[in-house]
Amino acid sequence: MSASDEAAKGIRQVARNLLRQGIEDLVEASADLISGEEPSYGEAHVARSDLARQTHRTLSLTLHRLAALDVPEELVTAAYETGLRRAEQGLPLASLLHAFRIDLRLLWDAITQEVRGLENVERLAVLEQHTLLWEALEANTADVVEAYRVVETRQAQRVDQRDRELFKRFVTTAERQPEALAAFAAHTAMHVDDRYSTFVVTGLGDPREIATVLRGRLRTNGFRAFVTVYQEDVHGIAREQDGQGPRVELLADAAGEGSVAVVPAIGLSAVPRAFRVARKVGAAHPPGSFADVGAEPFAQLTALEPEIVEAVVDYHLHGLTGLTASEVAGIWETVEGLFAGDGSVTDIAARTYRHRNTVRGRIDKLREMTGLNSRVPADLIILALAVSRRRITTTQAANP
Repeated sequence: MSASDEAAKGIRQVARNLLRQGIEDLVEASADLISGEEPSYGEAHVARSDLARQTHRTLSLTLHRLAALDVPEELVTAAYETGLRRAEQGLPLASLLHAFRIDLRLLWDAITQEVRGLENVERLAVLEQHTLLWEALEANTADVVEAYRVVETRQAQRVDQRDRELFKRFVTTAERQPEALAAFAAHTAMHVDDRYSTFVVTGLGDPREIATVLRGRLRTNGFRAFVTVYQEDVHGIAREQDGQGPRVELLADAAGEGSVAVVPAIGLSAVPRAFRVARKVGAAHPPGSFADVGAEPFAQLTALEPEIVEAVVDYHLHGLTGLTASEVAGIWETVEGLFAGDGSVTDIAARTYRHRNTVRGRIDKLREMTGLNSRVPADLIILALAVSRRRITTTQAANP
């Protein structure tokens, strides 16, 4: 037998000795140190008897592994069960791992004491086998971490289910039942009278993953928000900051291949309606698109009701068919410029690099051929819809 094998045999024998005679003292010392160094055990209401019982089991498991003994059936899952129990009690994982490091320290001290009577060379050889102790304890640590992940998943699923049920009640009954609105406001800590950006992300392969990403990004960017999955689409509410909702890039990048529709809402009572609108707007756009009803109301109306808008626009702009293609292009250039700035002739001329007289002439020609006056609010609405329709048609032609 090699010197290394002899040393390994020596440390395994020490572990057997501790199992027979020293385990109780180790448990008592461990419980004292953990109670003193980890106040989170008290905060999690872990009783001293509970701590001692689970420590006895995990230390026994470590020593059995170190001693290369068959692990009794009742100890095989000791570390895993400890992880489950502490996670359910709300003890931070870092605190439990610290407790395991305390056990490692105590075990090493005990082993050092056990071999103090050996000759120097033999004692050092045994102590050089410390990796065996690390391996034994590391196996326990792996079981604990796995157990924590299981509990975290369970708890996340419970929270997700609770959130979805509360959200469903909110969006389906809040407009009729004030108590549903109040319950949602209390749960989310959102004020009833604040301004909100609501959004729906559709067309996702894994909506729950995207919901998790969006929660994290909104939280990182300082938004008080609520995000959940409802009817297989991601639904979210973010309280506006200084009158602004989340940036387009924040939502669009996180949504991946999904389509994002954003609708503003003044007060929580307006949120259910905003979600209904957002779902309709999202369904009207191709995958990967971003639609903001607040920023582009006419574009979204055009996307939602294309036939109505087309019928209205064709009726009012039919007179343009009597012009040449060049004349029509010039009028469209001027109308686009009209909505790009403050609508004045000077502003349109500057934006389109045309003389003011050219702009006036085009506006007069538009009025002559269609009867639409850019100074009349009702006519401006027709022209705004016409511009939105033209933009959508141009985009569709470029991306068949």
